Amino acid sequence: MIPLTERQLVQLGEDLGRRLPVGAVVWLEGELGAGKTTLVQAIVGGRGGPGAEVRSPTYTLVHRYDGPFGQIAHVDCYRFATPDEGAEIDWADLAAGDLMLVEWPTLGGHWVPSPNLRILLKHTAAGDLREVVLSGGPLPDLISGGPTGVRDA
Repeated sequence: MIPLTERQLVQLGEDLGRRLPVGAVVWLEGELGAGKTTLVQAIVGGRGGPGAEVRSPTYTLVHRYDGPFGQIAHVDCYRFATPDEGAEIDWADLAAGDLMLVEWPTLGGHWVPSPNLRILLKHTAAGDLREVVLSGGPLPDLISGGPTGVRDA
């Protein structure tokens, strides 16, 4: 497996942004600094939204971006002290939009909608490279011809 550079990670995100179906829920998992928000920026930009405006919603929990197919929701569950705090988010409203991108989804417990695609980002020994693991979703269509270093689980 060849880990991804930041540029390859951005390319993957842009490709996903163009290919994910309307209504998709994407879980982004991985350690702090693994590249989750960078990937969200690329997905939003690839979708035709304001990728450069994407910031981590760690303190606000939810950021919403307008895209050509409707609202793109970016949720960050990192600050939840317990999964019950997930009840404070209007998940149904977010799911009614174009895409829902959820960082740290397991911290939101059963409140977080099931994903169409899970993306796990891992640090590598090289430091500036990331291993990306995709699971669920239409993987052959999403990763065929994509950057090396991407594997499905």
